[in-house]
Amino acid sequence: MMRKIKKALIFIMLMASGFASETYAVAIAADSSAKAVIVIGKDANEPECHAANELAGFLNQVTGAKFEITNEASANSSNLFVGSQAAKMADANFSTDGLGTDGIIIKTVGNNLILAGGKPRGTLYAVYTFLEDYAGCHWWAPGASTIPNKPTLTIKDINIRYVPKLNCRDIIMPSAFDPDWSVRNKRIGIAPAPQYRAAAPARGGYLEFWPVLHSFFIVLPPAKYFKDYPEWYSLINGKRQAEPDIHASLCLTNQKMRRQFIANLIAEVKRMPDVTYAYIGNPDDAGYPFRCQCAECSSAEKTGSYTDLFVEFTNAVAEEFEKAYPNIPIALAAYHFTAPPKHTRPRRNVVVRLDNISNSFSVPVYHERNKEFCEDFIGWTKISPQIHIWTYVVDFTYELAPYPNLRSFGPDIKYYVDHGVSGITAEGWNSGSNGEMGELRAWLLAKLMWNPYQSDDALIKEFTDGYYGSAGQHIRAYLDVIHNAVEASGDWLDLSSSPTARFLTFQTLKKSWSYLIAAEDAVKDDKELLRRIKITQLPVLYTFLARWNELRDKAICRGDLWPMQESREDVVKCFTQIVQENNIKDHDNSTYLPLGVN
Repeated sequence: MMRKIKKALIFIMLMASGFASETYAVAIAADSSAKAVIVIGKDANEPECHAANELAGFLNQVTGAKFEITNEASANSSNLFVGSQAAKMADANFSTDGLGTDGIIIKTVGNNLILAGGKPRGTLYAVYTFLEDYAGCHWWAPGASTIPNKPTLTIKDINIRYVPKLNCRDIIMPSAFDPDWSVRNKRIGIAPAPQYRAAAPARGGYLEFWPVLHSFFIVLPPAKYFKDYPEWYSLINGKRQAEPDIHASLCLTNQKMRRQFIANLIAEVKRMPDVTYAYIGNPDDAGYPFRCQCAECSSAEKTGSYTDLFVEFTNAVAEEFEKAYPNIPIALAAYHFTAPPKHTRPRRNVVVRLDNISNSFSVPVYHERNKEFCEDFIGWTKISPQIHIWTYVVDFTYELAPYPNLRSFGPDIKYYVDHGVSGITAEGWNSGSNGEMGELRAWLLAKLMWNPYQSDDALIKEFTDGYYGSAGQHIRAYLDVIHNAVEASGDWLDLSSSPTARFLTFQTLKKSWSYLIAAEDAVKDDKELLRRIKITQLPVLYTFLARWNELRDKAICRGDLWPMQESREDVVKCFTQIVQENNIKDHDNSTYLPLGVN
């Protein structure tokens, strides 16, 4: 009798573990035949409909099966419920409370699956997370993806609820501006081009900042106002000035100017109904004296600081602006010289957007080199209702030179999030081509902004294996060489790191080239992968061409083998061919040429 009871208990335990979960697995496809239908609510919004179409399309590519999209649940197959309204068919108590605009829920209920989230983007992100993590789809760059072949696809129990910490995850790079790449990799930021704006409603919208970061002269253009109201502009060396190239700004204590500024800002936002944030920021200039020297402004600064005056002006604008637009925050551009104020606190509807333009980008933000910025940052966190970070991720002068800053991405984003930052904008080039390792940069940033608590090493491996195939290991070896070199050299790595930078020694360049040649050899029979490798070789080619004679002399002095072709003209020809075949442009949209070549 006891033996029978034990057998019964063992059977019950098996039912409660593996056997039970197998019974309630979600069958999606078997031998390229659909075993599930996609269900959306009758009142599903545009992003939810797009999410359902994307799910059907990619599952078709993965399994070979065709999936029906319907408004009714099926009693004879599994159901993939897309969106909150559909989710209630599987779970009457389903709620998106607390998910915000972007949070997701991926949950199995019996032999059904819920893919839903906050509005407007959460359901889209739930679908893409599922496709990536459970179906194996990856979108590396526009036109470059990995879609696996899985004729049979079955999903075991899932119960995921995730809300990203960052509500602004902006990446200003050409590849990130592609509407499909952007939404599939969960970037949410500005919409820089008409095609993005047209595609945005189905993809959950975008963030609209008006005007741009440096807004003073856009809201009050000197061409319109300076002649009649010179007192609205900065007094510099005894003369009213409104020219940015001589460090001019606004006279922030002038009350008539303030009233006109507020009126113009409100009028412009009324004209642009999609505005998410209204910007207040100095002209793009860090030179002395960069602000008004009139008696009133000087007196206000003496009792506090320039930032106190700037924040007080911003608060005054924010108070009036809130009456017209209570749900649109004011974004204060804390740029260059805007250290935390001594006395004034940003108003509740002000988001401080702190700029780290002077940092060393070869080390994390909390490194001793960046102590001054970190002290300012911590100061702002103590007084600000919200903080966004504006950071820089490319070389802004030599855009094709090696720029080893990838190891700082993960530590920086995690540090910011751990200190309460709610938005990050990573500025690269907004036109031309992507620059050095641009596809990897954009993808890595998108992943880390969505979830900062991932291993950046693991992510880089995932991308390089996916984007470069069998050459991935050689690309990682190249990246290790240049990153190790910049760390050993102690180079600051600012926004204009030259191809003559200290870390770019002949030994580093030669070793880098050996790995890039190995990468080329590994994919020589794959035309597309070879093309990607050739583009990735350009930074080292560019550096050799920029320093040809110097590097040749060093090789001779060391008795070292020269890794390039003997003729500079031949290397120029190779470089130019890669650039022209791939239509690689600089930030001015001109064909990119190596230094010294016209």
